[in-house]
Amino acid sequence: MNREKRFEIAAHSLAAAREENRNGRVILVEGKRDSHALKQLRFTGPIEQLNRGWPVDRFVVWVVENFNLPPIVLMDWDRTGGRLQRDIQR
Repeated sequence: MNREKRFEIAAHSLAAAREENRNGRVILVEGKRDSHALKQLRFTGPIEQLNRGWPVDRFVVWVVENFNLPPIVLMDWDRTGGRLQRDIQR
């Protein structure tokens, strides 16, 4: 897939996530920088940071208790992001 097509797919995915977020769907990110980046991209709905010192299972329970819709999970593509994604899925 060429660069232009990848950019088009990424832009479409971000626009769809932004719209769902505006409608109350929470986005889960790793930390403050990720949260700030989404706000710069005009995400205006709930954004929650996993990196708050809680175990992942406690955080997931808190998300389920506080939000009606399933979250959108946006983790980094590094080892930590991959591990967190797997932990959230379990």
